[in-house]
Amino acid sequence: MPLDITQEKIEQFIAGQLGEEGETEFLKRIVSSNERSETERILAKVQMIQGDLNTRLRQGVEENYPRLLEQVSAIEHLDSAHTHFQHEMDSVTKKFDQIANEVQNKVVFIFFWGKRINSFGAF
Repeated sequence: MPLDITQEKIEQFIAGQLGEEGETEFLKRIVSSNERSETERILAKVQMIQGDLNTRLRQGVEENYPRLLEQVSAIEHLDSAHTHFQHEMDSVTKKFDQIANEVQNKVVFIFFWGKRINSFGAF
């Protein structure tokens, strides 16, 4: 029984676009075929498509490699700037805490002496 499998079906199978039922049906049709030449023809098509996909993938990586390297450099620069900014913010936070403590101490001091002076005025 000759198989009715098109190049499009093979590409869909390789790309995982047939879904689970579609893949199962596709494989059942191939396995149930008793024609060795038909199976070999399909295998040759699959290998050809796989080679084509590998070639396209390599070309895509080669074409985009310079951009990817630029992005790595930009990301490293951003990470460095973020680290520097974080150190600066930590320094500002520490300084702010010191100033807040000093102001709090001064307020307590003024409040304490204000009450003392006020109590002297009551006499």
